[in-house]
Amino acid sequence: MSNNWTIRAVNDDGEPTDDSDIRLVGTATNSEAGGAFEDTDGDDVAELQRSAADMQGGDLRNAGRVGMEEALYARNNTGHSNRLSSRPLVSTQDRTITVGTDTDTIQEALNEIPLLLRHEFVIDIPDGTYDEDLLVPTVMHADTAGRSQQYDSDEGVSQNPWIQGNTSTPSNVTVNSISVASSQAAGPVIEGLQVTGIVPYDDEDAGVVVYGSQNFSFRHMSFAGCSASIGILAYSSAVTVREAVDFGTDDLTYGLKTKHNARLHVDTGPSNDPVTGSVTDYVIWIRGGSFVTHEGMTATGGSGTVWNEEGYVRETDTYKDMQSPQSSSDPGLAFGTWRQVSPDRPAKVTAQVTVETDGSSNGIIQINVDESGGTTPDYDLFVVADAGLGSGGQNSDSVTLHLPAGAQYQIQNGTDPNAANAISHVREFVL
Repeated sequence: MSNNWTIRAVNDDGEPTDDSDIRLVGTATNSEAGGAFEDTDGDDVAELQRSAADMQGGDLRNAGRVGMEEALYARNNTGHSNRLSSRPLVSTQDRTITVGTDTDTIQEALNEIPLLLRHEFVIDIPDGTYDEDLLVPTVMHADTAGRSQQYDSDEGVSQNPWIQGNTSTPSNVTVNSISVASSQAAGPVIEGLQVTGIVPYDDEDAGVVVYGSQNFSFRHMSFAGCSASIGILAYSSAVTVREAVDFGTDDLTYGLKTKHNARLHVDTGPSNDPVTGSVTDYVIWIRGGSFVTHEGMTATGGSGTVWNEEGYVRETDTYKDMQSPQSSSDPGLAFGTWRQVSPDRPAKVTAQVTVETDGSSNGIIQINVDESGGTTPDYDLFVVADAGLGSGGQNSDSVTLHLPAGAQYQIQNGTDPNAANAISHVREFVL
């Protein structure tokens, strides 16, 4: 068999490129079968054929039509989706889509988000119950356009795309679940929705999942009545949760969960509305080397605020400006006296103590801390003079405490066999 083919794609109708734009130019001859297939000018070939040529001179077989999507992405055992071929590649202008007017479903509107976003893109979702498990597609910024006018600022490439329901009453716009995959835009926002179900595409038992995405933001969301165990899961993603996100009343086990080096920040946002609600276990569950900061959060958990299993957490309300104390003082503290440094500011306390042993019993000074401001210790620290030091052996040591606002501490004379234990000095720093 001899052949001389040129395959050419020409888009001259202004529509998305498909198999109608394929032209086959040249000659293919099957010498053994005696047949010839010719199209020297490209006018007679309307479609690209999936063909197999027997290089030993067998038949030129037509195995069926190959569409553009198959040519680009290949057919697999489960078929292929039309979503890739119909989704815009690059935005050409600002666009606002209203669900119910421009599209029938929220998902249809999401499928209109261009892969490369160069303009403002807004999806408005009217009040209603939407029986949808939403998939937010991959999107990347390709320019410096964004939607920042809500805060009367010019933030450049940010807050885009913007998917908004009812920010005043999120329960008026309900969806089953939300999945976000590999969004590399700067600050996409989903707000004003109530999530009632579980993402069906993984095993995390969450109402919202964010995978491999950069700086996705959730605002004015409600999880009241949600059947999931976890409100929002950040998986290898940077996620911000702020401004009146409500976890409901003991509907969730965990409000937020991080996995696989995720970054999570929780705050009140420009409107100063805290994250609220209650969950049955922890508000935030940290796993997999994740980094979490939070401030202004009033949500509560049955077991506590944060379960830091494998990561780093910083409560910025408590530890803000830790290295810049506002003032310091020496309280002249005596043993057994509970002391509150500041009712509304975090504090640092440095205490120098001396402990002595008689050679038979250890000398012990005990420091107690109640972070809630009471007199029941949450934890204790000990300075010990071991009996092995011999009679009169001493241990002078310095202890530093970092206390949240309102916490109390005391220095207690634990075991003092020689009646020689002493507080050398204490210095308190209001931060």
